[in-house]
Amino acid sequence: MADYQSEITVLIPTLNEELNLSHCLESLRWCPRIIVVDSFSTDKTEEISRSYKGVVFAKHRFESMAAQLNWVLRSGLVQTPWSLLLAADEKVPPDFCASLERRWSEPAHPSTAAYEVPYRVIMWGRWLRYSSEYPLYQRRLFRPDRASILQEGHTEKILVNGQVRRLGADLIHENLRSLADWYGKHNRYSDLEARALLSVDGDSATRVGGRDRNDARRVALKRRLILLPGFHVLYFIYLFLCRRGWMDGIPGYWYCMMRSHYMFQTKLKFKELRMQPRVRG
Repeated sequence: MADYQSEITVLIPTLNEELNLSHCLESLRWCPRIIVVDSFSTDKTEEISRSYKGVVFAKHRFESMAAQLNWVLRSGLVQTPWSLLLAADEKVPPDFCASLERRWSEPAHPSTAAYEVPYRVIMWGRWLRYSSEYPLYQRRLFRPDRASILQEGHTEKILVNGQVRRLGADLIHENLRSLADWYGKHNRYSDLEARALLSVDGDSATRVGGRDRNDARRVALKRRLILLPGFHVLYFIYLFLCRRGWMDGIPGYWYCMMRSHYMFQTKLKFKELRMQPRVRG
């Protein structure tokens, strides 16, 4: 039976990630095959990538994260039966590797095409367990020959042909960049989210971007919620009180406020987009 190290290729999309990338790659010393797909960084991202054994550095013009990942999946660079998708500001802790080892020691399930994993958000040196809504599961480990990537707002969704299971260990998300970078990134995210919400309209949601019916209903519900008066305030109350963000202390309060502001920003941009046809007319 093959071990998990030889059957997994790690995919890391990058753009100017010199602050985070070395921490990510250090946590991947166990993996002999890593592909860094870069959007023409101007910092030391390429130099750092090439300094690690087993890293393949590939450049591709960025259109969207989904397009970037679909390109690398079709490029022929991935030659293993499994892929693990990581952001440059994420790390693989030892207990995650132990979970992979247990999974590979069990009888294989031929119908399994992907695994979902939870991740821990670390900010200001602290795990924001409650204010980040832990555990939120993301689909990260998947069979590339059964997968395609769909862009949904600012996030990419891995669609697979087969069963999805869960792994019992966390990834670590810790961005070492400044708050200015966080706000700049979420300013871009709110643009994408507002446009995605605008594209969802009643029954037509079932046909947008290849979503299945259940997924379309979820996006439509998100649109209705975000339009509620004072939703960003309700969202803060949900995170800080209902999800017990207060247990994360002052950093938890800050993070809940930041996420609430992001919701408000998305709502305003969505409303602006809806008004544009009438303004132009």
